[in-house]
Amino acid sequence: WVEASAEGWMGLEIKRGKTRTIRLTETGARVDFLGYSFRNERDRFGRAKRFLNGVPSAKSCAREREQLRAMISAEQGRVPS
Repeated sequence: WVEASAEGWMGLEIKRGKTRTIRLTETGARVDFLGYSFRNERDRFGRAKRFLNGVPSAKSCAREREQLRAMISAEQGRVPS
């Protein structure tokens, strides 16, 4: 199902050499995909349910911080807007 969705519907190509199977039910397991980290987390209200949570990945957050630093650096104070 995942291969058919990614390759057919989304038009992406799966690199077989880089592809691996991950069990998200294991502690600390996560999948980084297209700038997001997906992990299986406990319910926030203490119920026995779990849900798939998608948050921006550490790599994409670092990239955004670098771009922000470049925009607000002291060198940019002399650039007319």
